[in-house]
Amino acid sequence: GWSIDRLLELPLTTLESEARSGTLHKKCPADARSLVANVGRTGASMVSVGLGHLSGDRGMLDVSDGESRRTRLAGVLTSRLEGLLLVLDEPARGLHEQDLVSLGDALVDATALHTVIISEHRQRVIARADYGVELGPGAGPAGGKVTWDGPVEGTDWAQVDRV
Repeated sequence: GWSIDRLLELPLTTLESEARSGTLHKKCPADARSLVANVGRTGASMVSVGLGHLSGDRGMLDVSDGESRRTRLAGVLTSRLEGLLLVLDEPARGLHEQDLVSLGDALVDATALHTVIISEHRQRVIARADYGVELGPGAGPAGGKVTWDGPVEGTDWAQVDRV
């Protein structure tokens, strides 16, 4: 079997996969089984927001700001709370293109239970939105005015490979 130290070294993608297949429970020590019982659900949520590369032995001080935010988002997504207003500032910051698909799916899934408002610059994420608001015309003091708002579907924002 695996020691707790070995479990903590594994990336979340491996832990989640092993938990889903049922082999993790068999490989871990008896005193860690209650901990491992939650790995499947929590791990799947963390993988879905682009955190599959993290491992349990990595301290929160060693993660980027974007990873820290997505860790909190994963916690909300696995909670039993409903009807929250989630306001997310650039949740795709720091993600590779291949991770945008699962993040987009997680955000769309979140709308089943919550209202989700996102400030985002990446068009592939914006294309998944129901409704958009563009602020401008410039940055800082030159911005802050609504220059466009409406359903995203059928606009230039939606004319990308959706994630």
